[in-house]
Amino acid sequence: CPVLLLNGQFDQFRIGTRAYLAACPTARVETIRRAGHLSNLDQPEAFADALLRFAGDVADSAHRA
Repeated sequence: CPVLLLNGQFDQFRIGTRAYLAACPTARVETIRRAGHLSNLDQPEAFADALLRFAGDVADSAHRA
């Protein structure tokens, strides 16, 4: 199952990212620049762009399968 972890550059709650990647090594991690924990509110365009890129990549890989 595709997984995207979005972290804000200044997010203080990223401590679980490494553990999550250890459990799910195929997960993708992206950092939203100039954003905190609420990166969707701090940088809504960058957040939406990251989601759209990820969704597009998932759709592309599903079509190739």
